[in-house]
Amino acid sequence: MFYASRLDHPLKNHVRLIEAFGIFKEKTKYPHRLVLAGADSRGADKIHEAAETSSYRNDIFFTGHIPSASLPELYSGADLVAIPSMYEGFGMGALEAMASGVPVICARAGSLPETVGHAALYFDPGYSEELAERMVTMLTNRDINRECRALGLEQARNFSWDRCAESTFRIIHDITGK
Repeated sequence: MFYASRLDHPLKNHVRLIEAFGIFKEKTKYPHRLVLAGADSRGADKIHEAAETSSYRNDIFFTGHIPSASLPELYSGADLVAIPSMYEGFGMGALEAMASGVPVICARAGSLPETVGHAALYFDPGYSEELAERMVTMLTNRDINRECRALGLEQARNFSWDRCAESTFRIIHDITGK
């Protein structure tokens, strides 16, 4: 499991992700690991403390900052990407995961539903148990996993810099008449 985001507590919701990972491990006994990629930011000490006190601390890894060019390799090695953020302005991590063919589970918060559409399993970011249930479902139900991968690739194709530039140009033209 993978989550790429600065370690910002409570906004990015790492503590609940760590709690959910523990619940997932208890329920499934699967050998999965949780990889958290991102530089320490506000409240990172609480995130590190949650990992250190987890019964599964040996399966939780912090990479620190990862250059953007290295992210595709990490995404492609993940069985799922979890985006538990309490708020996201866009959801670039979810988009990157979908473009890499990795299934996504994400919070029903901020812009994530708009960015991800029907290509993910959603959960309430305030409940670790619900997040853990989505982990279990994504990794045990092959049909849902396969469907989320396919829908994710399709959804990711809806976003491109060319399309963004065209839309921006159209808006400028509509506003200015030029």
